[in-house]
Amino acid sequence: MEFYYKNKGPTRHISVEITINATFDISLTDPSSPQYLTLFAQLSLAFKRAAPKYFSKVVIHGFRNGSIIVNSTAIYNYPNNQTGITFLNKDLELAVNNSLKQSLPGLAQELNTSVSISKIDPQSPAITNVGQMMPYVNCSLAYAGYIVTCNDQNCYCSGPCFNNPAYCNYNGECFNAKNGSICQCYKSHFYQFQGEQCELYVRTSGFYGLIFGLIGGILLLLIVVIFAVYALRKKRMFSLFKERRDSRMWFTYDEERTNFQHTGK
Repeated sequence: MEFYYKNKGPTRHISVEITINATFDISLTDPSSPQYLTLFAQLSLAFKRAAPKYFSKVVIHGFRNGSIIVNSTAIYNYPNNQTGITFLNKDLELAVNNSLKQSLPGLAQELNTSVSISKIDPQSPAITNVGQMMPYVNCSLAYAGYIVTCNDQNCYCSGPCFNNPAYCNYNGECFNAKNGSICQCYKSHFYQFQGEQCELYVRTSGFYGLIFGLIGGILLLLIVVIFAVYALRKKRMFSLFKERRDSRMWFTYDEERTNFQHTGK
């Protein structure tokens, strides 16, 4: 989600005095004069090179007579990240000093005189941690429910799905729509979730088909087992009957009374 500064963001200012070893020329007070434009361009280049990602502009406040003293201020925008904030607060002064030292020879050549840094004065930081950027950040108004959230590195826009992960009861996928959150409920062959927030659990026809199929399969298997057991028992009884019928050691009660072969008499 894109964000933008709803108010003008905080800036880091660093004041610089530069001494130009030349007699003051009234043309320097005219922003359209070649001398002024040359000075302005060289200072802008130097300040921008010191921190190109954060540079906003340079302001020349005026000049003092004698050797020309140029009073200027470089303005840098605080970024929406802690790394950039720390750089502007702790390292910008050194970066500006080094960049000016690289640019002064060119400026001196343009003005045909010597140029030196008189003073660099960084003003007090307006921002020290990224959480202070929250009042300046606003989320897109195209979607409802977005808020600004900050961690230890940056501030970002988070939608209602992120802010309320349980909105769909963990039974569906949450999507951020223009009017708020909507849920796409999970479903499978055997069940599905329904409702605005996927709060309803519903079994599908596939589930009941599986249950009835299992019951039918179990009943069929039971019938097959019963018939198998019955057939096995019947076969066993038939085998016993045949064995008894064919054996000469077994007789009926009447045969037992008249047949004495097994007694040896």
